[in-house]
Amino acid sequence: MAISCSCFLPCRKGSERVPQKNIKTFGFKGMSLVRHKIEQLIKANVFSEIVVSTDDEMVMEIVHEFFKDEVLLIERAPQLARSSTKLVNLVKHAGDVCSYEWLLWTHVTSPFCTANIYQHAIKEMERSLDNGFDSLLSVQKMHDYFWYNGKPINISKGRSKWPATQTLEPLFKVNNAIFLSKKSDYTIRHDRLGASPYLFEMTGLQSTDIDDPEDFDIAECLFKHM
Repeated sequence: MAISCSCFLPCRKGSERVPQKNIKTFGFKGMSLVRHKIEQLIKANVFSEIVVSTDDEMVMEIVHEFFKDEVLLIERAPQLARSSTKLVNLVKHAGDVCSYEWLLWTHVTSPFCTANIYQHAIKEMERSLDNGFDSLLSVQKMHDYFWYNGKPINISKGRSKWPATQTLEPLFKVNNAIFLSKKSDYTIRHDRLGASPYLFEMTGLQSTDIDDPEDFDIAECLFKHM
């Protein structure tokens, strides 16, 4: 079953941990996280529309200069662009401004989630519909030791207290690169996922999520190297 999908890319102006994160030079002159991400989304060629929702005048300028024919630009209302804005309200906004039956939410802060990965995710969603899944969530599979509230959560207290990590029951970390569900989940349930999401695994590099200045510097070095 082929799905018709909108892509929603939120770009809020007031980044606190990495100032001007969306438009800050990334890798090379003229490149920024938002420009890099939009180029990936266009190259994927799997979206019926690409919607950028922002209150950032510089992001608007980048879209107008480079992508005015490929991107639908939505000027986000101030009440949806504060650090205190509840995610549920932004989710509803995404459903309101996107037009197609399916909606993929992604972020500029996932620079190694490439065009090929978006293509693969859409194909996996189409295939997974026949297996009882109704949405897709990108994750990083992790075989490692984890503690919570002072206790191990995935290590047996049996004879082998420190088993080889590859034998541990895996945990799956949400990497914030892809949330894919029907538009109705956004508009009615105010959620980015359905009731039965398929876990779409990505590697550690692909799962890179820029959340602070150190993340930005590491990702930029990798981007230049690659």
